[in-house]
Amino acid sequence: MLCIYVNYIFMGSFDLKVDLPQHQKIATRDDLVVHAVQPTKKDSDNWERNKEKESKKIKEQRLDTKIGETAEVKVETKQKQQQPEDLKKYNFRRGYASGSVTLSNNIVTKTKKSMFKELYVHEREICVLQLLQQFSWSPRLISHSDTTISTSFAGYPITEENIPTDYKEQFQSILDDMKSIGMRHNDIIYPCTVSDDEQAMKKNKVKREVMVLDGRLSLVDFGLSTINEEVPCNFTHKKFPGSWTPCPDVKMMDLLDKLAEKRNIMQGAAAKAEKHHEGTGRDWEAHLCLDYTSQISLDKLKEVLPPTVEVTDIIKRDGMKDEVKRFDMLQQFYGVPVRDDRFLYDHTIYLLNDTAPVYDFRSTTKGQRRVNVNIMDTKRYFRKVPIRVHATDNIQETRENMECLGLGAYPSKPKFETMDDVFYALNNDADPNFKYVVLRNFDGLPKDVAVDEHFDLDILVSDYYSAKRILDAYSSTGDRYEDGVDSKGRIQNKFDVGDSTVQTDIRFVGDGYYDEAFERDILESRVKFNDAVFVPSETNHKFSLMYHALVQKPSMSMTYKTQMQLFFGTTDVQSLKQELTIWLDSKGYSVTRPKDPSVFFKPLSP
Repeated sequence: MLCIYVNYIFMGSFDLKVDLPQHQKIATRDDLVVHAVQPTKKDSDNWERNKEKESKKIKEQRLDTKIGETAEVKVETKQKQQQPEDLKKYNFRRGYASGSVTLSNNIVTKTKKSMFKELYVHEREICVLQLLQQFSWSPRLISHSDTTISTSFAGYPITEENIPTDYKEQFQSILDDMKSIGMRHNDIIYPCTVSDDEQAMKKNKVKREVMVLDGRLSLVDFGLSTINEEVPCNFTHKKFPGSWTPCPDVKMMDLLDKLAEKRNIMQGAAAKAEKHHEGTGRDWEAHLCLDYTSQISLDKLKEVLPPTVEVTDIIKRDGMKDEVKRFDMLQQFYGVPVRDDRFLYDHTIYLLNDTAPVYDFRSTTKGQRRVNVNIMDTKRYFRKVPIRVHATDNIQETRENMECLGLGAYPSKPKFETMDDVFYALNNDADPNFKYVVLRNFDGLPKDVAVDEHFDLDILVSDYYSAKRILDAYSSTGDRYEDGVDSKGRIQNKFDVGDSTVQTDIRFVGDGYYDEAFERDILESRVKFNDAVFVPSETNHKFSLMYHALVQKPSMSMTYKTQMQLFFGTTDVQSLKQELTIWLDSKGYSVTRPKDPSVFFKPLSP
């Protein structure tokens, strides 16, 4: 609860107490962070009753240059208040003219600064404000004294987010008005460079004296302004402090142009993202069906295919008469030496698009494997006819078959520009049963990570092929899960983000990376991190990391020792093994050997 007590001597000496159930911090005309008061109805009624009574006195003193009025401001707070996220960026340095600033009932009150007395910055600002009252963009001067200045609230510091579309016309009008009275502000931006560095602004190293309120620009903080190159009202002959150099007012126009350009980029990106996010555009898979003897008609193929699979193209090719080239083609196509009549005769290639892929186990020449059943069952139908036909089992096989057949690259999906795009796609897949978590090293996701050759993503998913489809990923190793016997093989993949490539290990339920029940629990109890990325619950994160360090690593690195000390208060391997064993037993989980042969495995007990 924040209470502000204001004793307005110049208003007839009445006290106003405002209890704030809520508050926010905003930047004022002097570019300071102040408390914005939202009065209650009772407070507003009190204000109205006193306003009429005191209006005459206020009017008489409003533009009086005689020093005599005083104002006392007392702020009491029981605890430090936190700024709303969207206003934290407005933490700027103090202006030359004031020591503190408060805002109440849309009136900004600034107190005189003890520094730079020899410059008369407080008096100069009063003088300039009086001259500026003829211009609509100037703050309204409500009252002043030898220690305070009260003006109307002018808005928020200008940024790429709030800059109006007609900023150029508005600011040029301000420059023209100032020129008409021989005035120069001299300190609109600090430092005097065209910088839109938001990080510098957050660190109080940059200020802007152009404010925005309801789309209208105004200018504030006139403590170092000059009139006809002299100190306003002739308070002193010393214009500026020390070696300080005035900043040309027109330089602000360059910064405004830069902010507008940044705004346009943001708006363009937002429009692009909105169009992209109308649908993830990643719900489909490309496959091919190869009829080695061109016996299957298009109508018959459409009749047999599930309704979710469409034919996107038909390529007819002549048979290959050169035996050497044909056998070479067969070996590349199947990955093993083959010598039969395939590709000898005229053949037809059907390119397919499966808009609702379904993967399940089927018996294959490489044992029980998970395949796209929409395509596999179609292939089986024609083989029973019998017709010699080939069809792809999964995305990876489609990629490689298309390359081998000279059909070009796999059909492209919407490109990921950022990691935000990646997690939007993962979070909004058409399959409501799809789940994922980032297992570890997720602290900077999705925004604060460098997507480069050193970045990788360790994820656990409910379905390997769904994840691969969503990410548009491609295998980066041999001995792959896709073509491994009895579903064994490596799951290392890559996918593209912007101009970079991300390495990802796609762990999935049933792969033995953890006990299957443990994997399911990790997915079912997942939590959202940074409102964008699903990660394991706190308990599952700690114990899955301990399991990874003790079972899947030859020795514990310093990184894992640090994490074990943080999570469990010890780095002693035997103590950690004992604690992990007790926890696994309590959950009914076992230590399992991964189906991925590249994962190191070391049982907890000899």
